Amino acid sequence: MLILTYNIIIIKNIEKRYIDIKTPIYNKLKELSQHQVVDFQFPGHRKRTFDGLDYNLLPMFDTTETFGTDNLHSPEGIIEESMEEIARVYGVKHSLYVVNGSTGALHIALMSATNPGDRILIQRNSHIGVYNGAILSGLDVEYLMPYYDQENQVVGDLKKEEVLKVLSENEDVKAIVLLHPSFYGICGNLKEIIDICHERNIIVIVDEAHGPHMYFNDRLPKSACELGADLIIHSSHKTLPAMTQTALLHVNSDRVDIDDVRLMSRMLQTTSPSYIFMTNTELAVNFTDSENGRKRLSDICEAIDELEEKLSNVKGIHVLSRKQDELFYSRDFTKLMIEIEGIKGARLRNILHEDYSIDMEYADLRHVIGIVTLMNTREDIVKLYEAILDINENYEKIKIHEFENPLIRPDVVMSISKAFYANSEILKLEDAVGRISASYINPYPPGIPQLAPGERITKEHLDLVKELSEVGISIVGLKGKDKNLIKVVVEE
Repeated sequence: MLILTYNIIIIKNIEKRYIDIKTPIYNKLKELSQHQVVDFQFPGHRKRTFDGLDYNLLPMFDTTETFGTDNLHSPEGIIEESMEEIARVYGVKHSLYVVNGSTGALHIALMSATNPGDRILIQRNSHIGVYNGAILSGLDVEYLMPYYDQENQVVGDLKKEEVLKVLSENEDVKAIVLLHPSFYGICGNLKEIIDICHERNIIVIVDEAHGPHMYFNDRLPKSACELGADLIIHSSHKTLPAMTQTALLHVNSDRVDIDDVRLMSRMLQTTSPSYIFMTNTELAVNFTDSENGRKRLSDICEAIDELEEKLSNVKGIHVLSRKQDELFYSRDFTKLMIEIEGIKGARLRNILHEDYSIDMEYADLRHVIGIVTLMNTREDIVKLYEAILDINENYEKIKIHEFENPLIRPDVVMSISKAFYANSEILKLEDAVGRISASYINPYPPGIPQLAPGERITKEHLDLVKELSEVGISIVGLKGKDKNLIKVVVEE
């Protein structure tokens, strides 16, 4: 009797503990799921389903390498067949599922194409994952500076003249990392640059994380898969109806050994890859390539046309045009870029969220950026149009600060990896001028590193940080409560 009573008490205590366990993530997501919003931010599925996808079945798909399934890291069955189909759709030699996002795919690509100590070129407005991949790979880096458009306050495309200049100064380049499209949807003449690099036997890696949808509509810029790049990274969750963390890595030439790519994939990914992620990516690509998927993408492109035409005729509202030849070669116009004169981008994004239940992906000093996918509807576009008109008419406006070209050409004096791992010390930024940085100065917005490990700190950096801070732009990489400290290399 005593033992039974004791066991009952234990069980009740366990039940009480279980009930009392806090689940803040679940609670908040459940709360947010009750709100109806118009969504122009990642992930691309917009919390909507599509033909062939039954979310109720996903728990049943959460399996592993067992009877009747396959192994991502040694595929011989259904996964191999699925990846061959993805490669067929995109017209490449090989495609691989990546379950830790396009960052993981970038790291796999870099380590497959290079050896420690190799020199690579990186487009300066690349994702931070490219920089970190160079550190992990032990690479020497030189940077390619994109064009900056003062009128629109936007980083433009990469010109071939810049590529030729940097290549003339660096004859031992093993690989190049190009961005296509940028976060703003801007694309350079990628084919021209790929040809220049291939003439010099340079491996071309294209970060097309923001463009896996471009292959499926002729009005959009051509995909790197069509233009001859060697390795292409796709973040399927960004613009396809796929879950966050899903990505694809395409191998499109014999300049990189597919066995090396598979080896790095095994080394850099979990040994328990999610079947839910792989299945979801497979279905997302299949649907986007279907007649219905292509029609939805075509229809939403037409809706964007109508939106841009209407807004371009309203005083005080600016939409980034697709026809600014000096700024870019071509543009993925599914990246909506809207400015209301006198309203900062961050404030406009907050107003849209709080007062209109419209969520945009990003804001810089002057613009909001919304990502439109085939899972958006014409009704979504109409609601955004009406909200922008209303805000333009009824909200207070101020004078907005403008920057001179904020892109500082870096003075690289040590490899990024050596500087990152070097003995270091913390100094006030004003005392660090002339020293070698061991960390980043990365303003958000615009989200482009102004300083990376291995680069000489100059008074220009000091002045830029002061200017950015005065207008409320946060600086990632600086330390201390007042964000005025930086880690520098201890030079012997």
